[in-house]
Amino acid sequence: MYVRSLKINRFRNMEESHLGPFSAPDSFAETIVLAGPNGSGKSSFLDLIAHVLSSIRGLSYPSFRQGFDFNGEIELTFTPGELAVLRKETSISVPPAMLSDYFADNDSLVIEYDHGPKSQSYQVAKAAHNALKSYYGRPFGIFFRADRHYPSQPFNPNMIFSYRETRQALYAEQFAFNFSDTQFNDLFNHIAQLGYHYNADLGLYYKRKERGELEVNATPPVNPVSQYSDLLGRVLPGYSIWDSEEGVPTDLHIVLPSGEVIPFSNLSSGEKEVFFILASFLRYGIRDSLVIIDEPELHLHPELARVLVRELKRVAPGSQIWMATHNAEIIDEAGRDRVYYTSRNNVGNSVKIAAASDEEGWSTQLRTLFGEAGYVGVGRTLLFSEGLAASVDRRTFTTLFPDLSHALKIVPSGGVDTHLRLNSAVLSLLESNVGWLRFYLVRDRDFLTAEMAARYREKGKGRIHVLGRCQIENYLLDFEAIAKVMRDIYGREGNARFWRNKLHAIASRISGEVTASLVAYRFNLLAAPQDYSLPRLFVGRSIMSGEGAVNSSLRDTLVAHAVQKAEEVTGNLTRLTSRTDAYPLISQWMDEVVDALNDPGDAWIGLFPGKDLIKHFVKDENLGPVVAFENNMLRMIASMNRVSEELKNLVAKVTAGEFLEAN
Repeated sequence: MYVRSLKINRFRNMEESHLGPFSAPDSFAETIVLAGPNGSGKSSFLDLIAHVLSSIRGLSYPSFRQGFDFNGEIELTFTPGELAVLRKETSISVPPAMLSDYFADNDSLVIEYDHGPKSQSYQVAKAAHNALKSYYGRPFGIFFRADRHYPSQPFNPNMIFSYRETRQALYAEQFAFNFSDTQFNDLFNHIAQLGYHYNADLGLYYKRKERGELEVNATPPVNPVSQYSDLLGRVLPGYSIWDSEEGVPTDLHIVLPSGEVIPFSNLSSGEKEVFFILASFLRYGIRDSLVIIDEPELHLHPELARVLVRELKRVAPGSQIWMATHNAEIIDEAGRDRVYYTSRNNVGNSVKIAAASDEEGWSTQLRTLFGEAGYVGVGRTLLFSEGLAASVDRRTFTTLFPDLSHALKIVPSGGVDTHLRLNSAVLSLLESNVGWLRFYLVRDRDFLTAEMAARYREKGKGRIHVLGRCQIENYLLDFEAIAKVMRDIYGREGNARFWRNKLHAIASRISGEVTASLVAYRFNLLAAPQDYSLPRLFVGRSIMSGEGAVNSSLRDTLVAHAVQKAEEVTGNLTRLTSRTDAYPLISQWMDEVVDALNDPGDAWIGLFPGKDLIKHFVKDENLGPVVAFENNMLRMIASMNRVSEELKNLVAKVTAGEFLEAN
């Protein structure tokens, strides 16, 4: 279950505000970040979602802020797996027909509110939640409030006797939208006693084994502390949870990298913060859920804030994670295309929302929020790519390589013309000492010949990479991943070969326009710019005669050389464009297109523009927005570990600061 869209007609001091639509999460968590100054409404959005979700679950939602006089609507959508559950009979307290009838033709619910829920879809939402909770045995959402604090406390030994009850996943439902100290107390008491009960279970296992009551292949119980200790070590390297052998636990103890053992309460606020949030996902089995975190950066050092976001994507697979923040690291780590900037309009109570795809809107809001220094946000290594901030170029690198953001910043630099002008400036920096900054550039191959691409690399001094395929979109043309996306996301059957043939037919259909574009592109590069330079002419000589006028002899010589050079350039262009010389050249290029289409290795995948192939494919199959298909492909390629070796090698070299090979 996730939020597809949220529309506010009136809520607190907000009017006429809208968020969405949002795409479905997949094997990774999908983050939605609301960023803006205080009073811009970002926390109110989270409050509202939490209020709606808690009421669907039949829970009370305590809020320090007054006012749930909400007029608007919230659209909830269900994943394919959830829909499979809802479309068949389930053992719930309402007639199963309410669900099966509704979801036979729908995958979402639009719940309308005017002070309270108005439509029958609210009752369907409650029934759907109960059905899913019963089937999956876990809560489907949790809210971490901005008032988080972690009181020092010893372990309550009486909790030992309620362990069997509290270890049940659905026990956590009561804490999903509660106060932070209540959530923390439950988590603390749960982890503190895990070792005690593990030792008891282990002893029982060997006792039963001695009595011959177990199967021969029975395995001993797994230490449940390990997953929490491993998580702690990932976010705080060298830290672990102490394997206590106390008769009755007295506290939750942590082992520091030095080997010293301390109570959990002695950790810093930031260390407690990041562990509390992430460990809660393990405690309650959170996945495919709605997660809401207000100010996730509380108490955190900038790098630890980045670690938190990276780990959230791992420990909450399939979840939609909403965050409200002022923090530049959170925004950068989440990815600019997942960020919405909020601010107050000067007139009325409406909130201005600028999505990352709104190039002018987000840049203005970002400067307002962080100032020029925060806006620049320079990383240790800059990789200039083609496209705009929300382009597929940047999304490809940030989605396929989610862990690179701490070491590498992707800087979209517009189209290839802007990119080439930028190259000159950056290449001059490469030869100077600029401290710890490193610069790299990656550009589409477009229709460059091998010789043309080689010239770009020679100029790059090991810092320019020309893609081996026409465009970055070509790396999305993985037929195994396409087959899985079409089946899992769009409900279309067909194996990899089937979808390959579909795309090959599109390539054949558009081969005429592709060939014309290829010829025009290469002719433009061959014909311009032309070199009219006159090297070593008149070196060390004055242009003036002894009388102070122009030296007529030099004038005549210069005119002669310039005209001769112009005639040479004109002659070259004439020969290039003559039928005699152009015919074999164009024939060669046309044969290249045909050979690619007939190549058993599918060379057309790299030669034809991937952007056009995907556009036609999405239109032919009626798949909706192109960007949604691209995002689904990126996530699927990442989850299936089918990332191009070329891109892997490029990112590895760039993040290591190495010079690029002449690819």
